[in-house]
Amino acid sequence: LAARIESVAQARDAGQPTVPSTLAEELATNPFMRWQQQEVIASAASQRGSNARELAADEVFATIRQWKDNF
Repeated sequence: LAARIESVAQARDAGQPTVPSTLAEELATNPFMRWQQQEVIASAASQRGSNARELAADEVFATIRQWKDNF
């Protein structure tokens, strides 16, 4: 994820487009494509102030969506 952030920052600084990306890149870095991964679930739980085991799938997705909207 850090490498993608750096790559996008460099492209933007150079006035180059950052989209489209590849499906592989999105699957590796996009939390909406990774919502079932434990790392994303744990981050969503932390953001909500709850336990990762308590979150249903729709709550994980809704939390990362709200987090993005308020980024």
